Amino acid sequence: MPSLVLYLEDGSSQTAELLSTLVTIGRSGDSDLALTCPSVSTHHATLKQREDGWYVQDAGSSNGTRVNGVQVEEALLNEGDRLAFGDIQAIFYVGAPPPQEEEAPEDAEFSEESPSSLPPPEGVPLPPPAADLPSTPPPPPLRRSASPLGAAGRPVPRRVKRSVEDTDSGCMSAIGILLLLCAAIFTGLWLRHHRETGGNLFGDLFNRLTGGLPQIKIEKRVNE
Repeated sequence: MPSLVLYLEDGSSQTAELLSTLVTIGRSGDSDLALTCPSVSTHHATLKQREDGWYVQDAGSSNGTRVNGVQVEEALLNEGDRLAFGDIQAIFYVGAPPPQEEEAPEDAEFSEESPSSLPPPEGVPLPPPAADLPSTPPPPPLRRSASPLGAAGRPVPRRVKRSVEDTDSGCMSAIGILLLLCAAIFTGLWLRHHRETGGNLFGDLFNRLTGGLPQIKIEKRVNE
């Protein structure tokens, strides 16, 4: 008879025989396997028997259903597969579970990040513990180059050499910016004067300047 060994939150275990071809699992009281853990959904998953074996199918639970640490929607179960319904862990057996599996293992949490925490199957020898490797010594601290010291033991300031080309290029850039600024001001004045008066700014300025000067009339006398 297929069975499922459940490991509860309080450390106890519960063996459930799958007497029907359809077994419902959830927090609801009408489930075939009612689990009171808050991480289990009201209708969490189902176990179904088909021609090729037993399948676990997630019922749209909030925390998902995992088989051997992998979250699944539906999966075929094999002997000794580890299941997780939320935080409740379980082991599936095609027949009755072995007697030693009735007690909860020391570490019953089967997570995706630490598959090595799963209890090994029967008959498989445990690997020898890894030898402690000597810790790698920390790298030596970086040495900063000391500044040159003067006669009084004070750092000698470094002189920054500026080339003549850099100075000339800076002056030319400043002159270019100033010319662009002047051109922009004159253009703005010319456009405003043309919009308000319809005339030419520079022509009007020339006329005003020349209109205020005294006009000298030169007459040529003809000798009689």
